Amino acid sequence: MKACGINRRISVARSILLIIVLLMSFALAHAEGPWLGTAWRFRVPVTVSVGSHERVDIPAEVQLNFTQLMSGLGFSGTFVENSLRVVEVNGTGTIIDTAVAFQFDKDSDYNASSKASGQLILIAGGVTASGATRTYHVYFHGGQGSFQAAQVTPLVALTDDVSDAGQLSFRIQATGSTYYYHKQGAGFSSWIDANGNDWISYAVGGGSAGDYRGIPNAGYPGGIFHPGFTTSTSDIIHTGPVKATFHSLTTDGKWECQWEIYPRFARMTMIKADRAYWFLYEGTPGGVLQPTTDFMVRSDATQTNLSVIWNEDIATNEWAYFSDPNVGTSGRSLYMIHSEDDAATDSYYPMEGNMTVFGFGREYPSTAGFLSGVPQHLTIGLMDGTQYTQCSKIINGAYKPLTVAAGAAEQQQLPAPVAISPADQTPGYPLTMKLTWMAVAGVSSYHAQAGRDPTFATGVVLNDSSIVDTAATLNGLHPGVVYYWRVRASVNGLTSAWTATWRFSTALGTSALSDPANGAAVTTLTPTLRWRPVVDAEAYRLQVNTNPDFLAPAVVDEWNTGDTVRVLQQLAEGTTYYWRVAARTAQVTGSFSGSWSFHTNQMLVAPTALQPANGAAGLATTITFHWTNVSGAINYRLQVAIDSTFAGGFIKNDSSIVDTFRTVLGFAQGTRYYWRVQAKLPSGRTPFSPVWWFATAYQLPAQPVLVSPAEGAQINTDSVTFVWNRVQPGVTRYWLEVGLDSDFSFSLVDSTVADTVGKVDIPVRLRSYWWRVRGENAGGWGPFSAVQSFYALVTGIRHENELPSQLSLDQNYPNPFNPSTRIRFALPSEKQVRVEVYSVLGERLATLVDGRLSAGVYMVDLDGTRMASGVYYYRLVTPETSFTRKMLLVK
Repeated sequence: MKACGINRRISVARSILLIIVLLMSFALAHAEGPWLGTAWRFRVPVTVSVGSHERVDIPAEVQLNFTQLMSGLGFSGTFVENSLRVVEVNGTGTIIDTAVAFQFDKDSDYNASSKASGQLILIAGGVTASGATRTYHVYFHGGQGSFQAAQVTPLVALTDDVSDAGQLSFRIQATGSTYYYHKQGAGFSSWIDANGNDWISYAVGGGSAGDYRGIPNAGYPGGIFHPGFTTSTSDIIHTGPVKATFHSLTTDGKWECQWEIYPRFARMTMIKADRAYWFLYEGTPGGVLQPTTDFMVRSDATQTNLSVIWNEDIATNEWAYFSDPNVGTSGRSLYMIHSEDDAATDSYYPMEGNMTVFGFGREYPSTAGFLSGVPQHLTIGLMDGTQYTQCSKIINGAYKPLTVAAGAAEQQQLPAPVAISPADQTPGYPLTMKLTWMAVAGVSSYHAQAGRDPTFATGVVLNDSSIVDTAATLNGLHPGVVYYWRVRASVNGLTSAWTATWRFSTALGTSALSDPANGAAVTTLTPTLRWRPVVDAEAYRLQVNTNPDFLAPAVVDEWNTGDTVRVLQQLAEGTTYYWRVAARTAQVTGSFSGSWSFHTNQMLVAPTALQPANGAAGLATTITFHWTNVSGAINYRLQVAIDSTFAGGFIKNDSSIVDTFRTVLGFAQGTRYYWRVQAKLPSGRTPFSPVWWFATAYQLPAQPVLVSPAEGAQINTDSVTFVWNRVQPGVTRYWLEVGLDSDFSFSLVDSTVADTVGKVDIPVRLRSYWWRVRGENAGGWGPFSAVQSFYALVTGIRHENELPSQLSLDQNYPNPFNPSTRIRFALPSEKQVRVEVYSVLGERLATLVDGRLSAGVYMVDLDGTRMASGVYYYRLVTPETSFTRKMLLVK
């Protein structure tokens, strides 16, 4: 209830500042200028007249009751708040700005269904010249509809409970200004410009250098609306992207004010006062008071440095501004406006050289206030520049009254779609087809109807009101029938008129001619013509003519009663005839089929292909073709191609053949070919024989030549690299085989490789191995190379000349080891010997020695690079005995 009372009193006060003309005349209108979109059912024009003063980003406010606006247009429904949009239009109603910044502050008794009322605030952006009037359209919707709230870039942003100078505050960020307002002090403690300069600079303690400062510092003593004090409470009334409104009340209930923060200025309304008061600016222009360079200018253009003390009433237009010429590129100024003209003394003095003390309704050095009565208004703002001509325009534009008028609400008339296809009175449409029309901007659905009755009372084949596209498919239409169709649009409760009813007819279907084949030669003068039936056809028209354009006297031109066969009588020999068929129903006559021809000459028989047989494969690249003889043939034409249609050119196209065979050389390997043959007789050429195909074989790869290891080579490495020569043609991979005998009955390696190099680890030493290679291409595997052998020596074994007295196996050294170690063993006589390495699981990992050695002391190295850390065993085995020891690999 408190906020409601406050708003009523402020509305009365604002009538001095803002003339609001609300024209509550309503009409269902075809609005001037295009609509923003079909999603919005209603709009109301708002005009802003700025009077004799230029304005910059000026806020314009108007009270609107959307429930009454819709009711006046005959609509009863819920106001959709998220539907609100504001656009600016020119003199013809054309939209020139869709991004007008605005907000809607709802009344305290707002109800979307019964009293959707509140104040609309919009920003007339940029510079508005004096005497100008700008027009805006406020779009809104009622009833059903889904809308996202308008995305308005915030020009004003209020944040609650921000700490500033020791007290929880409102922080308000606006264009070029950031304000801090102590919630318990009910006064501004900081006012920071775009360059970071604080024009108030309140601080705890310090007197004129700190806690005396603030705006509006309305009463003394008692700290009335003064930062730093704890005599008030403050709460937020409205907040939005273009305006923030908050309210302050002293704890004793005797003082009350409300602030409205706009993008470029802030306005205070004194609502309740217990005694006379003042409006003060006690602060630091440009961040620091510099009395000899900073200055102030009053509304009559009187300019004084801030070192000068004065006492007198600012007559008529009560405003002044404080300038720091060294801030920004052209100086910056803070202005204060007292909207109500009075005769009370106003004054200024610099307190201790630390801060300004400027007051409306204060006489220096008195501490008594001279303003009385409520409401009274204080407007404050920052502006770039210091020159009077420029600054006075900005100041007058900030507080001089505007004329804001709301006109008659309008309801949108939804335009009908424009039908596209099928066009009116057009024939020949298929039995499944689409109706199409032009989109209506913003429309959510369409209602389409189609049927055999132009009133759509019977015979309806489509009646769909949920179409979201601009097309509808008709299925199951009957051939040769006349249909009618129409469409209308709807969105958010609006429905357009129907399009004009158009008519179209479906195609009856074209007869498909079947016999005799087109271009055929017939041997009878009474041929039978046949064609396929057309669905729903009641009769057929047959035309036979000797002219391809059917311009000669007709041989046949008649309708029958639905039969699809006709036997012709007594045609002439050696004549070409042309024929075609059309069908009809009771409503529609179909188009003629394409015309076919036939010739009554005697039929010529094609040769019969003999060889190569159809489908023969694996043939050589030289082929002899054979076919049967045709009696009386002058010559034959043989055609060979790589495609069955012969459309891509010929490998052979020889029409000079006088025998029934022809040999052709140079066919490619692994390729499929097609062939046919025809004969030439004195009466013409026969048809071609049926197309046959054959395929040539692909040459297998040649035998590879082995390079390394050479025959009989001795290998003393752990792995062997095998190399052979590349072979042709077209080898894609090789088969490498390494065996333990020359017959390869047991293969050590049997794998394929892509290159001409293969690498194989040799597990057993002191023995021979055999290897061979062959290649593969698209034709298959070629022959193996010649077989070569090599011998694997012991790797890493050393022999000492010492002759031991007994068989022994020494501990490896070093042990533990990483990555290699040496194993020493002694043979008192020549023996067959194996030295093997095992894992702890008993898995044999390597054979270091496998062969017959003479008596002596031997050392063999073990490379553990590829082995994991852990315990391993090594073993010496002879025909008579064996020894085993343990070793440790640590990585």
